[in-house]
Amino acid sequence: LVQGRPPGKLRSRKGAWLLALLALRLGKPVDRLWLAGQLWPESPESDALYSLRRSLSDLRGALGPAAALLQSSGAGPLRLDPAGCWVDAIAF
Repeated sequence: LVQGRPPGKLRSRKGAWLLALLALRLGKPVDRLWLAGQLWPESPESDALYSLRRSLSDLRGALGPAAALLQSSGAGPLRLDPAGCWVDAIAF
């Protein structure tokens, strides 16, 4: 849950997987190149990074006002801020 609500609908499963990967590393920085490689292993690096940017944009839209919990510094690592998030797998 993000700020007490589930995120909005995502356009693809990859967006949901992206959220899951960030949630499982809650509060820790996650390298973009690693994420792109995990989600689009069959794609050339440049295409995978492009797809990651599109999925991030979609994810931010699905999170709505809680999009600020998805933190990044330019092209640096991504991080899901644990303040305002509850992840059942982490709680378990």
